[in-house]
Amino acid sequence: IANGTGVNYFARDSNRLAYVQNWSLGFQYQLPQSFVLEVNYIGNKGTRLEAEGLDDLNALPATLLSMGQMLTDPWTAASGVPQPFPGFTGTVLQALRPFPQYTGIGQQFANFGTSLYNSLQMQLTRHFRQGLGVLAAYTWSKWISLAPSALDGIWAADVFNRRLERSINGYGYPHYFKLTWIYEIPVGKDRRWDLGKVANQILGGWNLTANHQIRSGSPLSISTGGLVSNPFGDARPDLVPGEKIIINPDAPINFRGVPGGVAYLNRNAFALPPVHPGGRNIVQRLGTLGPVLPNIRGPHYTGEDIGIEKTWKIDESKSFELRGVFLNPFNRHGRGNPVTDLSSPFFGQITGPQVGPRNIELSARITF
Repeated sequence: IANGTGVNYFARDSNRLAYVQNWSLGFQYQLPQSFVLEVNYIGNKGTRLEAEGLDDLNALPATLLSMGQMLTDPWTAASGVPQPFPGFTGTVLQALRPFPQYTGIGQQFANFGTSLYNSLQMQLTRHFRQGLGVLAAYTWSKWISLAPSALDGIWAADVFNRRLERSINGYGYPHYFKLTWIYEIPVGKDRRWDLGKVANQILGGWNLTANHQIRSGSPLSISTGGLVSNPFGDARPDLVPGEKIIINPDAPINFRGVPGGVAYLNRNAFALPPVHPGGRNIVQRLGTLGPVLPNIRGPHYTGEDIGIEKTWKIDESKSFELRGVFLNPFNRHGRGNPVTDLSSPFFGQITGPQVGPRNIELSARITF
């Protein structure tokens, strides 16, 4: 499949299907007041997952970074690199490629991806009884993968060393708590407090429901912002040993965008890899940092949605329903992720909220 000067190809084993192995172990325990506790260990391993970008037949090894900015010089006979074919024009890097007539040769349906997930999952359930139903769930997990997802392409640092891309998955949260409940307000006909026909029409028969979520913050990726260049792949920074990465976990949102505000991340914890002289900032080696920070995340997330509804029965076949949905009812803004671009003057600062403002939706429905 031609694409300008690059092509994609289908490998002989590209039709081999991915597969996932699952395993689990758990128990259930009956508690008082109709509650049931369930505890499970759940794990899975993905193999041959799609990972676009982890293969390039035209790639060159990172050891050639030793050639420095010569890689981006136009090829001439004086370069010391043999002319690939008569009439070749391009850079020295292009002349070194196995197939210099193409820039890149990527595999269609590249099936190099892997994943590993392990979790402890606890669930507390109270089936709807006496006007109350509860479902609470907590998950403690770790998700490692070689590709974020089948939908996300990978800009690898070195396709010859795929293990460099193995990291915490960008969609994984180690701690996740959810609580859902439904409650019949005990006012109205056939409920605890019957207020009479007129009052029941106004105050009785209402039901409340809510969803609550508390989870760890999102994984963070530190980028060099174009300050350095890796001609063979992604240019990543170094992690400076001994430096604290999060210096102010309570850093506020810098709404005004003023450089020098209170930072969440420590700029001194990251450094650019050394570059070759010449002004083109080509790295001498790959950075020591992976695609995702292994144990550092943005601020945690807390949120809830609440609903209230009531149905009036008109006759056997007709009813009127009124419903209200309150998204982010307490108007929590939360703190968004910090800026992770090393070239930004706002690096490490939180410059925006985590979620949008309160949203109220009211609806009415007549069934007949």
